[in-house]
Amino acid sequence: MESLRIGQEDEYLPLLMAIEMEIRKAYSSNPRMRDIDALRAVQEAKNLLRRRGTKASSLAASIVKSAESVAALNGYAREEALMCLSHVATSIRTHRRVDGARGYLNFIGRFLP
Repeated sequence: MESLRIGQEDEYLPLLMAIEMEIRKAYSSNPRMRDIDALRAVQEAKNLLRRRGTKASSLAASIVKSAESVAALNGYAREEALMCLSHVATSIRTHRRVDGARGYLNFIGRFLP
């Protein structure tokens, strides 16, 4: 599976926003959440979309439900949703490495309601 190229984020913005909004909502209701929790949920969501997993956290299930809805409305394929999940996972890892245990969560908190 290919990954998003630089500048391609705009093309997938509705899907990326749907994924990140679910993560942001979870963090808002659970301030003890850390980036690693978000990363695990994204990985579980990828497994759910690939039909490789049946057990997942409520956050992963919410991410999948939201991603599938946005994908259907905007004509994105499952592979594109998986690509966006991989992109979000990379972002989480980067912010976590650079800014600490809640680096990604704090980052999206500045941009998402």
